[in-house]
This record gives sequence, C-alpha cells and structure tokens, in this order.
Amino acid sequence: IRNSKLKGIKIPELAEPIKVTLFADDTLVYTTEEDDLNILDNILQTFCLASTAKFNKEKTEIMPIGTTTFRQNLINSKEMNNYTFDKGINIIKDGQPMRTLGAWIGNKITIDEQWNKILEKQKQIIKLWETSRPTLRGKELLSKSLVQSRAMYLATVNTMPQHIEYQMTKLIKNFLWNNKKRGLLDKPYTYAPTALGGLNMPNLKARLEAIKITWLRRYLTTSDRPSWAYVADAILANNVTKKPTTEHKSCISWALQNWHESARKDAQIPIQLKEIINTARKYNIGLDGRQLSLETLNQLPIWNHLAATNNYLWNKKSS
Repeated sequence: IRNSKLKGIKIPELAEPIKVTLFADDTLVYTTEEDDLNILDNILQTFCLASTAKFNKEKTEIMPIGTTTFRQNLINSKEMNNYTFDKGINIIKDGQPMRTLGAWIGNKITIDEQWNKILEKQKQIIKLWETSRPTLRGKELLSKSLVQSRAMYLATVNTMPQHIEYQMTKLIKNFLWNNKKRGLLDKPYTYAPTALGGLNMPNLKARLEAIKITWLRRYLTTSDRPSWAYVADAILANNVTKKPTTEHKSCISWALQNWHESARKDAQIPIQLKEIINTARKYNIGLDGRQLSLETLNQLPIWNHLAATNNYLWNKKSS
C-alpha cells in the first residue's frame, strides 16, 4: 500500500504521506477523494490470494473525513471517485463513534455511553467487595487495581470528561467512607502517602493531569517525533487566531513560533489536542526568545520568530 499510487494524506513536515497504519491484525488505510480505490481493492485481493487470509467485510468500516458536505454525499451515495462501496461495508455517520485500537473516533461524537459502561462496572465491583468489609488498606488496593484502572486506557486515548471525573471521584470516596457524606480525613490526607499520615488513595485528578503531561512531552519531543504530532501541528496551523494576522504557510510549529490557535467555539480542534495545549499553558511551557543563545535562535523558524520583540508580550505561551 505504501508503494502504491494511492496518494494518502500529506502532512506538512512529514516526508512521506500517511497511507496506512498497522497494529497486529488492525489495519487503517488513508485515502483522498482523488484516489482510485480499485488500486486498494487489487492490493487486498493479491494479499488475500498470497496469504490465504480473508478480509471480514462485516468488520470493515469507512470513516469519511473532510467537509460536512463531502461526508454527507459519501454516506448517501456510498460512492467516491466513481467507486461504489460494497453493501456489507459500514460507512460511519456523524455522531457515530468508531472504535480503533481501543480509542473512539468520529465526527461530532460523544462517548458517554462507553464511560457509563465503565462506571457501571466499577459500581458492580465496589458493591461486590463492600460485603467483605475491607480495611482502609484493602480499599486503597481495590480502588487502584480494580476500580480506577478500568478507566485509565480510555482516559489516555480519549480524555475523561469532567462530569465523568466527578462521578468516578465520588464513587471512590463513597467506597472509602462507607457512603457517609463526610469522611474522617480531609481530601488531601486521603491522597497523601502513608508515610506522611495519609491513606494513599488514588488521586484521579492528578492521574489525569499526568496523562496530559505525558502526551504533551511526546508532542514536544524533537527526536523520533510521532506522526500524530505533525498532524497536530497541521490542525493547529489551520485554526490560527485572526489577530494578529498570520499567513497560514508560515505556521510551522505551535511550540517554536509565536502564533496562537483560535479559541473560537467553531475552531476545528479536537478536545484531546486542546487539553494538551492548555496543559502547556498551565505549566508555562515555552521558549523565552530573549534568553536563548544566538545559535539556538538561528535554528528556529524565521517566520513568527519567538524573539520578535513586538510580539513577545502578546505571547501567552511563555511565562
């Protein structure tokens, strides 16, 4: 597929277009509306013939991306560039989440249903263990290993909504204090290590914050940078503030330049990316152009340079 004539998705700063990603038996193919999908069909048929494998069309899903008009036309016509999709293939509609590698993706989606299933399972686990009247130490271990752990993967790949965080925190608190309105210790002491007189209970808010910082670190890394980080750069560059005026082509890196993403409600920035950027601002992550060596300054993108004096005070990213 990578060596085929399929165009794939071209991302600025990436040498090769993204055509396919593979993990175990999961395969995602990325095409444009100009691609001839008969080429993909031929590749898959050749692979199946050589390997004796067979693709399960009932599990094959098409996720349209792009403008609302393009997505609706594809969903209604089941055609793209004179290619008609087979009847057994599911085309994902707006508002319908699609699962890939445990994450839920889609256009205009919410995943409250998935979070509610996790909350319900956590309640069942707590109800089961409450009958054994566990000690405080036992509740700490159970809360970490059987309750909070069920939510961490989805929180990592999809982020956790605030109302779900509130419900989950309350659930663990009620488990700790046997559903009493007030506990025997203030909240900070329940989270503190036992060596400091605390109960070492799981701090969900701190855990979620650590996840955001981990994503931020991966986004900002310069060595072996993941492909998604370049996709994030492109999304941010397509949603720049109107003032001060910034030329789109000059927006290369959110972290290494002084332009900013739009805060408008209609800005097309995924919530996961917004949380990464907000975390960077919260901890004042940024380069201070006035403190860098001349050698380092010369290596930065020349357009929207961080050391530009007239823009520095406006730069919200620097502390």
